[in-house]
Amino acid sequence: MKRKGFTLVEFLIVIAIIGTLTALMTLSSTNATASAEAAKVVSALLQLRRRLLCITGITLT
Repeated sequence: MKRKGFTLVEFLIVIAIIGTLTALMTLSSTNATASAEAAKVVSALLQLRRRLLCITGITLT
């Protein structure tokens, strides 16, 4: 007997797998966004430090 499609159980398993992968990708994306934001803050602070050192004329040894 030939089957023409998915059974309900197979369909539900596929939906569960897709849901799990989506959740994992969302968490990964959130972590990457937070990491990128932290890098932007560090970069901005380093630029501010350089500008303040230029303005005040202080040299670091």
